[in-house]
Amino acid sequence: MDNYTSLLNFYRARGYQQRVGMGIRPALIVIDFSCGFTGSHGGFPGGDFTDELAQTRRLLDATRGRFPVILTTIAYDEPAREGG
Repeated sequence: MDNYTSLLNFYRARGYQQRVGMGIRPALIVIDFSCGFTGSHGGFPGGDFTDELAQTRRLLDATRGRFPVILTTIAYDEPAREGG
């Protein structure tokens, strides 16, 4: 058994990968999808986020008007001293 299968079995045995429903107060939280991370400017070395952005847009379109949508942001003290 390879490491992936072993890890998958470990989590399945503990109840992961089961449907849990929407809960009583569902919301959508989108974390770190700022232009600095996902923009097409090529400044962030993480890669191409085209697919992730499209799927997030799909979730946002399905969620807005039905559940709260929470978008995180980044803020720095001037002159951006915490940002490097």
